[in-house]
Amino acid sequence: MSVHVVDAYDVAIILGARLRQDGSPSAALARRVRRGVQLWHGGRARALLMTGGANSAPVAEARVMRDMAVAYGVMPDHVLTEERARNTIENALLVAPLVRQ
Repeated sequence: MSVHVVDAYDVAIILGARLRQDGSPSAALARRVRRGVQLWHGGRARALLMTGGANSAPVAEARVMRDMAVAYGVMPDHVLTEERARNTIENALLVAPLVRQ
């Protein structure tokens, strides 16, 4: 069996994680965003797709994630967001059309 190695992906999908009630990122969410940012800076992902709605805070997880990525140096036009998903199943369903584009 051969293994196919891909140098770079069109997009890395970063799943949300619960925000604190004040809208700040949890440790889990921060780790996920930092890993996506590493992929982008390393040229492994051409864009980042943040997915997560407003579950525990008044702001969508994806919006906070986008702001974090931009603060870490990712160009804003390289960050896409999906701000409605409330769980992992919805993450998959709602990002599928975006990935197909």
